[in-house]
Amino acid sequence: MYVAKWLYHYQGYPGSRLLVTRSLFSHVAPNASVDRVKIIEAGGRSAVLIEPIRLEGLGQLGGAGTNAEVIFPEPFGMTTVSAHGIPLAELLEVAEIVGQATK
Repeated sequence: MYVAKWLYHYQGYPGSRLLVTRSLFSHVAPNASVDRVKIIEAGGRSAVLIEPIRLEGLGQLGGAGTNAEVIFPEPFGMTTVSAHGIPLAELLEVAEIVGQATK
């Protein structure tokens, strides 16, 4: 398994994180309702988006409901970009970069 981490720190919002993972696994078991799972295109590639409940990231309520993932299927398994406490728009920007880099 290959793992690369980028840790984001928002002033006043400690505990946010972003993880990019490439692995031999080809599935995930998310704890999400069906309406939060969508097919998107990121960086010219098809991917699965598991949306967070709170799109804006960390705030007065802490990190609850801010987990999100973008999953790219790969011939060897999958590439995953997952986030906690990061606004959805910023997660999608990173997913664009990862999608381009892994074409």
